Amino acid sequence: MPKVFVYGTLLGDDAGPNYWKRKNIRIKSSRHATIKAKMFIVTYPYIVLDGKGKVHGKVFDVDEATMKEYDDIEGLGHGWYERRKAMASYDDRTEEEVWVYCFSQQKGGEVKDNGQFEDWFEKEKYPVPKDKGATQG
Repeated sequence: MPKVFVYGTLLGDDAGPNYWKRKNIRIKSSRHATIKAKMFIVTYPYIVLDGKGKVHGKVFDVDEATMKEYDDIEGLGHGWYERRKAMASYDDRTEEEVWVYCFSQQKGGEVKDNGQFEDWFEKEKYPVPKDKGATQG
């Protein structure tokens, strides 16, 4: 089963519904994780895998149909996001390689130094415990 790190509008809730409300999205399990990347916000969030910053999100264990839905949502192959492998670090200090949607370089926008997409964090659609990096916006 594919595992994908999500950090923005794909987060939704752990039952599957997200901002896009796609019917074929099925999440088998999820865990809070971070990856080494830098987050930017234009009218949407995106990350660049820089190996230095830290972005908070979740790793979803999904099926192939869900990966295809995510590819469609993220415009894979149409000049939008790229899907790449990255190392996710979990709260228990284990790591694993996962898929992530990102850009290869910065495309403008505001840098989010706290590595969190506040539209989800502040509205508690995806609460991260305070000791795991959540901050007040």
